[in-house]
Amino acid sequence: MSLISLIEKRGKKTKLQSDVEAIIKRTIDCYYSQKECMTIKDLHFRVIKMIDQVNHFRDPKDKLVVPSYQTIRNRIIHYHLNDSITNIQKNKYIQQKVSMIYKPLSIVKVDHFSLDFMVVDESTKLPLGRPWITIIMDCFSGYPLGVYIGFEFPSYKSVLLALKDAIFPKGYLKEKFPTVKNEWHAYGLPETLIVDSGKEFRSNDLIDTCHQLSISLAYSADKFPENNGAMERFFKEVGVTLTNKIKGTTFENVTIKDQPAIEFDKFQLLFYTWLVDCYSNDFNKSVGGIPTVIWRENMKNTLNHLPLENSEILFMDKMHGSIQRYGIRSLNLKYASPMLLQLYLKLQVAKKENRVMFRVNPEDLSCIYVYDQFEKKYFKVPSVNQEYTKDLKLSTHMAVLKRSNEERRKVDINHLQAIQDNIRSIIEDQIKLTKKSNNKN
Repeated sequence: MSLISLIEKRGKKTKLQSDVEAIIKRTIDCYYSQKECMTIKDLHFRVIKMIDQVNHFRDPKDKLVVPSYQTIRNRIIHYHLNDSITNIQKNKYIQQKVSMIYKPLSIVKVDHFSLDFMVVDESTKLPLGRPWITIIMDCFSGYPLGVYIGFEFPSYKSVLLALKDAIFPKGYLKEKFPTVKNEWHAYGLPETLIVDSGKEFRSNDLIDTCHQLSISLAYSADKFPENNGAMERFFKEVGVTLTNKIKGTTFENVTIKDQPAIEFDKFQLLFYTWLVDCYSNDFNKSVGGIPTVIWRENMKNTLNHLPLENSEILFMDKMHGSIQRYGIRSLNLKYASPMLLQLYLKLQVAKKENRVMFRVNPEDLSCIYVYDQFEKKYFKVPSVNQEYTKDLKLSTHMAVLKRSNEERRKVDINHLQAIQDNIRSIIEDQIKLTKKSNNKN
């Protein structure tokens, strides 16, 4: 090739793909802007490595083009000129942001969203409602850390259950949904949990649990507006994707319509397949890479802490009730054990109120955990009816109770009419007897 053609080619500016620009920006933000001992060549190598990782998951026709060394150099020059001359405040903001979100689990964010279709219980076929999803997202990698799917309006309980899912390993996923191809690697204690100003985020139970786990609660989501945008894009994507895939129809009362809604287990399979296999392994512009890859690369040399043993109890619903000789009655279920009877007798001897605090796992009503104020610890109390409560979710149980109450309220008009006719007949016969008796007199 001639020198003239090389110069002509160099003079033509080729616009980089937006995904490549996002990778370059993120790499500069995370490494070069922190003034590490890193050359432009090192930075160029990191960009190439990131693009190779992204291309591994792409079709040949959609692969990203690796930028030249000169392109990286130009971006760094542009970056510094922009920050030092025309936008000093922006530079301070970026430096502060990068220094805070410096690794996975340094800052995570929680939020809720609802989906506009009905879900029914897979075993009873009773309607559970429209699903609310509470998601906890890692701000550094964009990797989803934990999820809670419920059917009630979000509360502090939803946040605690999503936080529990975020902290502990996800061994249950492959056991319950073996067709999900990828591992869900997320677990560990976050340093800071960003929440908005909603009432559910100011619950004393949430504040207390985070305090016991040494997690800082930050009510300052406005300081991280880019995370809000990432969450909004996530909500939009999951809403469009799942709604289009689900064949069920939204309706007010699934018990009287012809078309059934999607069953809960099938909805979970669909959601987790999308979340773990698709979303987590696709390029994410907000973080300039693939969330799974960023998470795993940065967690290689990180010691990931787990809470102390039995700390799962902290995430369960807190309730209060009275111990009787037969045990404790909660949610129309009875719980009893020898240890519970011993606690009842201790309270009687100490002449204390027999009202106690206990914890309920909404994912499994087969037992509760009662707090022993004398021993300062919880102990497990099984349900009396294990056949019914085995693997019973609170949402399913509440649907059963609702149907049971509806059945009790149903009135058999024909039966009532027959009784009323019988009463009327008795009264008329009595009147006739009274008239006959008066006539004789």
